[in-house]
Amino acid sequence: TDAYDFADDTDDASALEVAAGDPKPLVVRVKNSGSTAWSPRDVRLRRLDTEPRVVGAPYAALDSTAPVQPGGDARFVVQLAVVGAQAGEATTAWRLEGPDGPFGDEIERNVRFTVPAFVAGEANVDVEPTNAGIAGGEASNVIVKVRNDGSRTWTRDGDDAVYLGLVSSAGRPLERQGWINEQVATKMLEREAAPGEYATFAFRVGGSDGVLAMRPMRADAWADGDAVIATVGVVAPAVTDQLRARVAAR
Repeated sequence: TDAYDFADDTDDASALEVAAGDPKPLVVRVKNSGSTAWSPRDVRLRRLDTEPRVVGAPYAALDSTAPVQPGGDARFVVQLAVVGAQAGEATTAWRLEGPDGPFGDEIERNVRFTVPAFVAGEANVDVEPTNAGIAGGEASNVIVKVRNDGSRTWTRDGDDAVYLGLVSSAGRPLERQGWINEQVATKMLEREAAPGEYATFAFRVGGSDGVLAMRPMRADAWADGDAVIATVGVVAPAVTDQLRARVAAR
């Protein structure tokens, strides 16, 4: 029998609590009860289930730079997020994987999740230069599509209308052309975007070499989730990274 065939699940298997828009680390502790050390290069925890409401990397990495010796406890860590319009609980399944394939028993972990009402999920950004003769100078049209990962439908009109607002910026200042005000670029184009659907926002900025951190908003609240980063022109990666960190710290 291969020495990797021995491992004991040492966790109490309590559920991981996750809210939509706020990924959390799943930590699985396993005892190396075989006769071979586990190195980060050779051993990982592979996910087996296909539960669509829980998303993340397909494996959990060993949380150690040094090999875990026989008799030692190993920690495997993976960031998990949840999607969907309803709160609930799901079971994820994992199994250790070594140089010669999977080994040990299947390990199950429950994920219990909540879905706040207003959550911005995956976003796609398209920036296209406009015709300088028409726009009256250097300018760009920006189209942002954001997935509604919350539990309520987004609407274009009414008291709960959803807009795209400016959270912060970096690089060279970009001129706000045709914005609703200095902080609010525009409202969503679709009449409605149900949970899981995308809302589209289109706006224009003048100038170049600047980056904007945007987020869907209502009159009384910003959406949970990551900010949307829109880069116009050329911006150093370090500038964008600093902007992301500044926005995340708020």
